[in-house]
Amino acid sequence: MTGPWPRLLDWTSDGRYLVAILTRDNRPALELLPVNEGQSTGAPILVRYTTLGVGHTKPGGGLVYTAVKPGGLWATHTAMLDTEGHVGAWQALNLRGGNVLGDTPFWSPDSGHIAYVASNEEESGGGSLNLLDLSTGEDRRIYRADTVSCRWADPRRLLCNERRDGKSDVFIVTLESGGIEPIHTFEKPYGSAIGFGLDGRALYLNKRGGAGQMGIVRWELATGQETVIDQSPPPDDESKGYVFSHDERWLARRTGQNLEVRMLPAGDWKPIVSLSKQVIANYYGFTATWDGNWLVYLDRDSSGKLGLFRVSPTRGTPGRVGDFPSVQSKYGNVVISPDGHRILAHSWEIASGFEMWSLENFVPPVVKR
Repeated sequence: MTGPWPRLLDWTSDGRYLVAILTRDNRPALELLPVNEGQSTGAPILVRYTTLGVGHTKPGGGLVYTAVKPGGLWATHTAMLDTEGHVGAWQALNLRGGNVLGDTPFWSPDSGHIAYVASNEEESGGGSLNLLDLSTGEDRRIYRADTVSCRWADPRRLLCNERRDGKSDVFIVTLESGGIEPIHTFEKPYGSAIGFGLDGRALYLNKRGGAGQMGIVRWELATGQETVIDQSPPPDDESKGYVFSHDERWLARRTGQNLEVRMLPAGDWKPIVSLSKQVIANYYGFTATWDGNWLVYLDRDSSGKLGLFRVSPTRGTPGRVGDFPSVQSKYGNVVISPDGHRILAHSWEIASGFEMWSLENFVPPVVKR
């Protein structure tokens, strides 16, 4: 079994089964474990696929438990940006699926659609890649997968990465048909594909090196030759990932309390922002505007309020550009649309992400002999 399971909840009221959360088909599932005199007496019995928190049985035989709400543990909002880059009023999006996985949704090249990965707790087989049309509200499934992360390759295709059996498959998904075009299967320690290079001849990939180092490499499509763009020390609890500017002019990373920028191809890492000490225990993300002129990031102001700020990658003066739709979230991220007119916010809302359920008649009847 994989993942943060198994988790034992309670005995059934008749004492014949242990109620547990196990992994089935790569998803968490509520199951019954038949036990007699301390020994297993059979295979687990599936009750339902669902993401649960805690639970206990009632004397009358039912099960009371917490489960992730249909909207999931994550909230997604969008807002308009004015000509000066200031954020307007936020509007919530209702995305399909449980959204337990937490992958940040991303904009289409035409800025009119949002693609996202959702987990499906009520189904076997993991998550799905979905596409939301912001003008019509149509939300359709493009691709079914256990664990997949994607980015846009061009207006009609998505570049996706799926990990299975210790390997990383990189492939193209076509929007109209959902058809798959394999690109390459990487052995460890490759991570996810960031995207195609501007020249269309290479992929940029996250890669883990020796001793847990993080890095970015350029991998040539024609030859498979790779060039290391950056290799950083192993991350710790205060070091969070990379942002690659869309024009390939610079990289940004968070190290401790600092946001740092390195100009490409051969610049040194330089701190440009010192974040509030209140964000160190959390993960608040950062992103680049599509013209590469700004690094936009989440921080807390002097009063402790979470907000959006921006700074030039060449070490300008930071400025506040708006509020963030969540005030209590310990995880937040933002993504700006390619046309520069909209911004998307993604936040972890665990305080309001669960609901209480009561399940009855879930224990198999005693077989008469």
